[in-house]
Amino acid sequence: MSLRMNLYGCDLQSVTASFGSQDEGLLKRAIDNLAQILQPGDDLNKAICWLQTIIKTNVPLRVNRPAPFVSEDGGLLVCQLEAEIHVLALHCLVTAVRREEHLNLTEESSFWNHGAVTELQMELSSCRFEPSDVPLSQLLNYFAILIKGTPFFGDDFRSSWSIYSFLPHSELSHLTTALQDALTYERMLPEKMPEEIRQQYTTKLSDGMNTFVSEFIGWLKQLDRSGQDMYLIWS
Repeated sequence: MSLRMNLYGCDLQSVTASFGSQDEGLLKRAIDNLAQILQPGDDLNKAICWLQTIIKTNVPLRVNRPAPFVSEDGGLLVCQLEAEIHVLALHCLVTAVRREEHLNLTEESSFWNHGAVTELQMELSSCRFEPSDVPLSQLLNYFAILIKGTPFFGDDFRSSWSIYSFLPHSELSHLTTALQDALTYERMLPEKMPEEIRQQYTTKLSDGMNTFVSEFIGWLKQLDRSGQDMYLIWS
């Protein structure tokens, strides 16, 4: 089953401020949200425990924790991973924090699956695309955010069903600019190249990818105009 795109607006600062806040009202709302998507049982109990942990204690964030390293005995890396229940618990917390004015673009965005972003990256790579106003390294970082997610607590995700990504409002216009460049980009081939060889090269985005990029740009612009951060959950 392909992960579907579920795009929301949010206030990222409010989300991070909830960690360790000991806000009992927020905890109750988040648990109520969990009860709507998980059946009673071990998974629900574990997800509730994780919610209690991140709201009532100061769980170290990934960015504040030393990166995994190879020990002197040459052993394997020891990583902390976020599983499905951690993703769902965080989603229910974000839902509890979100305000009425925050955009919900899931009905439109869920038409697209996770593969659309990976295919976009592949097509742009085949075209040898480089944005004109955004460094290529920055665009590659955006793709990493969209494809791999941005775990708050774990070093990575270990979930085949759900991952989440956040992108601050300050970055939305940069991603939008790069994607707009991609829409109009066409790789120039040598004029004397034979037509049969030309046809073997990818020079611009496919029609289907143009549709995805155009819609994605529209959603990013809505978030940008609303002054909201982007929250994306693939599920």
